[in-house]
Amino acid sequence: MSTRNLDKMMAPQSVVAIGASVRPGSVGEAVTRNLLTGGFGGDIHLVNVKGGEIAGRPVVKSLAELKQPADLAVIMTPPETVPRLVLELGECGTRVAVANGRLSPRSFPRYRRLRPLLARVLREVDVFLMQGEAHAERARDLGAPPARVRVTGNIKYDAPAAGGASSSGMKALLGEGADAPLWVAGSTMAGEEELVFRAFAEARAALERAWLEARLPSEREHVTPYIWKHPELFRLGSVQHSEDLSDLRWTIDEPEDLMFVRALYDSLGAFPSGIAETIQLLKEHPELAEINKGFESNEGYEKSLREDEEFEMLEER
Repeated sequence: MSTRNLDKMMAPQSVVAIGASVRPGSVGEAVTRNLLTGGFGGDIHLVNVKGGEIAGRPVVKSLAELKQPADLAVIMTPPETVPRLVLELGECGTRVAVANGRLSPRSFPRYRRLRPLLARVLREVDVFLMQGEAHAERARDLGAPPARVRVTGNIKYDAPAAGGASSSGMKALLGEGADAPLWVAGSTMAGEEELVFRAFAEARAALERAWLEARLPSEREHVTPYIWKHPELFRLGSVQHSEDLSDLRWTIDEPEDLMFVRALYDSLGAFPSGIAETIQLLKEHPELAEINKGFESNEGYEKSLREDEEFEMLEER
């Protein structure tokens, strides 16, 4: 890389954010917010296929709509779009940084087969900011220049929260309810808030009644068994999955459970992933399920049922 291009990389006069977003919790939102509020004095260009505007700034739908190339680009779009974007940017002289990079064990073999084709693309990237060392190692294995690969953590989860949400500010916003528990529904779309709060109100009323009326230890500790035992009091429903997943342990009660969740997150390619993607991953990598295997199913509830017997014997005396 020439000194001129290094200057563009380290002290750009203009930046283009590809995948800019206002969706709370997204990488695009985090990076865009930091760009707009971080004191950058140069030109900021925002790109998103949906267009529109963010914080009063226009958002173009493609790089072709930019009047002139930016010095530095930050790419926050799905992996399959990156090669084309990198080549486009490289051809017009823009320096490229890949933010929040990840290469899962599931997708890595497919990329490895394309290694000869990816070589040119990877040479156009000036810095790879990877979520963890495992992802960084896979990037280097694919041909990314080792000196350009950095581990920066997960931008979405490891970055500090946006400023302005001080304790005194939140109390002023919430008024008299500032010291009460706060329940937040995130990532809702317009019109969904009413449905969310209605569901919450109904669930709270059901749990409150169960807590007040249940008497057995198993019903008071776990609450929901009381609800299932009394369909005449509560509106019940269930969703059956097409497969029997009872052998899987998806809870966090033991240190091994947390290890399992971390391994699962690190292995999944696209994020967020649904239940179907998670099940498929566990079929392809059954060793992951071994991490927290061996614990007795529903052991806490079974213990409570044994306490029920003692409780009823004491009541009969």
